Amino acid sequence: MNKVMNICPAGAQKWQGVLDGACRLIADKELKRRGLWAKFVNEYRVRKDGATRAWAGEYWGKMLRGACITYGYTRDEELLGVLTDTVEDMLTTQDELGRFSTYTVDTEFAGWDMWCRKYVLLAMEYYLDICCPEPGLRERIVAACKRHADYILGKIGPGGLDIRKTSADWGAMNSNSILEPMVRLHVLTGEQRYLDFARYIIDCGGCDWCNIFELALENRVYPCQYGVDKAYEMISCFEGICEYYKVTGEDKYLRMAENFFDSMEKSDVTIIGCCGAEGELLNNAACLQSDPSLTDIMQENCVSVTWLKFAERLLEITGKARYADAMERAAYNAVLSAVNLPEKEHPFDSYAALLFSWRGRARGGEKPLADGGSYGCCECIGSAATGLMPLCAVMTDGEGCRVCFYETGRAELPFGALDVSTGYPTEGSVRIRVESDSSFALSLRIPGWCGSASLRLNGEALETEPGWTVIRRKWSRGDLVELEMDMTTRIIRALPGRTEACEEHFALQRGPLALARDARAGGDMVRIYRPAQKDGAVFVRPCINGAFPALLTLEIAEEGGGSFTVSDYASCGKTLDEESLMTCWFPTANWWTPDKLRFYISAGDLYLSPDPEGRLLLSPAKALFEAEPDIAGYHLLRTGDKYLDDYLHAGGAKGRLRLISDREGRWYIVSRNRFASPDGQGGAVLAGEPFRWTLEYAE
Repeated sequence: MNKVMNICPAGAQKWQGVLDGACRLIADKELKRRGLWAKFVNEYRVRKDGATRAWAGEYWGKMLRGACITYGYTRDEELLGVLTDTVEDMLTTQDELGRFSTYTVDTEFAGWDMWCRKYVLLAMEYYLDICCPEPGLRERIVAACKRHADYILGKIGPGGLDIRKTSADWGAMNSNSILEPMVRLHVLTGEQRYLDFARYIIDCGGCDWCNIFELALENRVYPCQYGVDKAYEMISCFEGICEYYKVTGEDKYLRMAENFFDSMEKSDVTIIGCCGAEGELLNNAACLQSDPSLTDIMQENCVSVTWLKFAERLLEITGKARYADAMERAAYNAVLSAVNLPEKEHPFDSYAALLFSWRGRARGGEKPLADGGSYGCCECIGSAATGLMPLCAVMTDGEGCRVCFYETGRAELPFGALDVSTGYPTEGSVRIRVESDSSFALSLRIPGWCGSASLRLNGEALETEPGWTVIRRKWSRGDLVELEMDMTTRIIRALPGRTEACEEHFALQRGPLALARDARAGGDMVRIYRPAQKDGAVFVRPCINGAFPALLTLEIAEEGGGSFTVSDYASCGKTLDEESLMTCWFPTANWWTPDKLRFYISAGDLYLSPDPEGRLLLSPAKALFEAEPDIAGYHLLRTGDKYLDDYLHAGGAKGRLRLISDREGRWYIVSRNRFASPDGQGGAVLAGEPFRWTLEYAE
């Protein structure tokens, strides 16, 4: 198996930091809920998904995978008992054909059926790898997995149904993501037919609309330009490519995966380590993350977690520190921000906020359950990340061990133990006491964000290198390694985007943490920010946050006097409503306030005006609009007794609109991620392409 690094044996690490806390919170709040597991299994008895091409069948497998990873870290016997019982329960739902499916036979192989079958197979494999306590159960699970997979192989593939035709959603990338568990089933059983089926999926290109694997190998366009833009499912397919490479060792598959990762980092990874800034879709988010025209949901938790897991696969395979950097950014920002406070009903929120918005605006992938209630995809997937991060804090390689993530606690390794003490991620000091008399290499990750670091061994200075700094020696018990990383708070400049306002923003980062402003801290949120800085480093001082719990709160000095406070991104927005309005992109220019609040709206020589039949037309007649300022730079635009959004969204109630100025004084009008635009038929509609209007101010 082609790997450079390996996860430590289960139970070898015991941490007490931020990552450990999130892992244990989710285990207690979600993963030990027997009633919830029973509801998920029941979906495989009632088989109602097929009637609506739904995906409630994904919940059980998705959450079991994360629960197994969590158990691999915690070794919690109560959790193991819950997982074993739900696996036994699921085994009773396998039908006489060998299927685990929430679709009936007459509705199968459509919608999200293959996606849900994938998750059952994958979860069973994770349970076998990490949890399975006794041989008899193991044999029954392997037999059930083979029957489940063999039914699929008997129906799909050469001579059968083309896998690219098993779903009309996203070019069937959801179905093609079964690549990963098919490879793993080959590893588990040694049977060639499962690897052959995996190769068939790769040859089909992973998608009906384009060959995503060949596009990644060619590496000429970004993934958001492939012709299919669903982030979560696409990344899942490349997780399967990693597994295929680990088995075959064929270099081109590693190139596919690494090219895909590189392109995603350049084009779509945001300041918080997620991908896609428009719902769950890839859209060149590296440029659009600061775009005020994106007013709807963005940065899905399923995408954050899957991106983190994909980075972990590449970390194991290549040993490159940059993949640990990507995991860290996603974990401390996107994933931890989605972990809800203990008193909240749901364990995870679904969508993040980047610019003057709030969390809790929707529940991702929510479906009703036959036994009552409902659940969502983003809630089921989160434990895979909260479990994986502490599990990967220390990993082993051929020479010794690598410290990937810094938590206070202890790692017990075959050649000795490491006792770690640190205030990371809010502080850059790490002390590692080595309890060993063996010879091995201790590798410390120097994160990519770290401009400088110093290292001492028993008080003697050592050189550091970007990526991994390696200390090779025969250790003596009590040897002390001290690492000090520069934690300067720095400005990150926004990139140009589809509106001029995109680059009129900056973000703040301290160590691995993106910083954000939360309305609960008080003061004017929607204003121009001018931090005092030198060479990109801003002047800060730690301060007490009396408004809400936070890992870190800083006071940022501003040019000309004054200041504003920011906190770590993950601690902001936790009320899940407008009370904790938040932003991690800060405006440097006022793009949201018209000079006057009464105006006519024109395109060329014509004006937006309602006709007697209630249609919004472009005509020589002028209609006076009045802008009513609302929260977060939004306005309500009223003409007469109706609001502009009533016309743009047929039958809708009055809605918030963003007015965004360009550098020539014209304005974009945006509603729910769409631009108000002339439709060429004498009216105005919402469209994806930007359109500028002129505001003719009334006296």
